[in-house]
Parts: sequence; C-alpha cells; structure tokens
Amino acid sequence: MDFGSGTGLLLSQIATHVGEITAVDISASMNGVLQSKMNAIDCKLQILELDLTKETLNTKFDSIISSMTIHHIENLQEIFKKFYSLLNDNGTIAIADLDKEDGSFHTEDTGVFHYGFDRNEFLSIAENTGFRHLKIQTASIMDKPTGNYPVFLLTGEK
Repeated sequence: MDFGSGTGLLLSQIATHVGEITAVDISASMNGVLQSKMNAIDCKLQILELDLTKETLNTKFDSIISSMTIHHIENLQEIFKKFYSLLNDNGTIAIADLDKEDGSFHTEDTGVFHYGFDRNEFLSIAENTGFRHLKIQTASIMDKPTGNYPVFLLTGEK
C-alpha cells in the first residue's frame, strides 16, 4: 500500500518490483491524475479514495510505503497503529518525511499538523507501536526557494 499516494510518483518507481499496489489518498484530484497514468504503471494498481485516519480497510499488506504524507496526519500514534494492523506478519514499512523545520517548507500550512519531525521521537512512536528492526536515515534533501529540507526514511518490520 502507498499511503498518501498522490499522483503516483513513488509507486511508479517501485511498480516493476511488486505484483500489485493499493494507492490510498484522500484527494480526488490527485487520484484522478494517478488514474490517468494507470496504463503506464507496471503492476496491478487499485486506487482508493479514503481517509485512513477515519476509515479502515479489510485487507492485509506485505508492505506500506509513504512519502511526505505523515506531517499531514494529526495523530501519529494512531496512524502507526493503523499501519501495524494492516500489515501481514513480517510486513515492512518505509516512510519518508521531513526533519523538524521552522514551518517554511509549506508556503501555505493548510492540512499541515507537523513542521517535520524529530527523528528520535518518530522512531520511538514506531517502536512503541510494535515495529522492530527499525532504521532511520537521511534519504534526500529537498531544495526549495525557502531553504534546504532534509528528508529521512524510516524502515521497519511488523
């Protein structure tokens, strides 16, 4: 599952390595763009428009990926619990998001609940949820007119 799949930038990169991806996003417009790209995605793709913070799925996944979405989620502990419940045993997570920043990353903060994260606190939430074999590292640095913003990648297993 790609949580916060948007227009499919991340899932299109991993599609050749998996048999199927469930794309979950709350935005109808983002899902529409992804829908228009379906023929170019190299795996079976299911697109779901839903708010995973309020709804659930009756499906289990081998892996959950997410890029630059978690800072838009108010309750981190709850979303990690949801991820944990949606994973098969030994399933994996790979979550990329911003290091703590001053709020300048978004020019408009509509729907932004966190100005990035302290890596140790983020890691602790995942650990307290039950994830194991956790690792957190710098994945990239986003260059914007307002500054340079480090992005970390958290990986782990259920």
